Amino acid sequence: MDSIIKKIFELDQQAVDIKEKTKEMEDNNIENIKKVLLDLDTKAIDEAKKLGKEKYQAFIDEGEARKQEITVEAEHACELLEKKFSNSYRELEEEIFREIFKK
Repeated sequence: MDSIIKKIFELDQQAVDIKEKTKEMEDNNIENIKKVLLDLDTKAIDEAKKLGKEKYQAFIDEGEARKQEITVEAEHACELLEKKFSNSYRELEEEIFREIFKK
């Protein structure tokens, strides 16, 4: 009878040990999963920031290129206006001199 009771206590102790080890493994797995999820979150955030910066830079570059195009177009338009003004001014000046010296 003592051996049966002793065997029951041993089995009970083994069950307690297994339960403790299982709980420890579960806690370790939970910690590992939390670390993995945190790493995944960090990587996803970093990747999103990188992509955002790349898109932002692409918009900035496109805006700078368009600004340069507009500047060149505006300078060209100003040159044309200056030429027209200069030609009109000379023609007007010549016409005024002709009118003055006609009399």
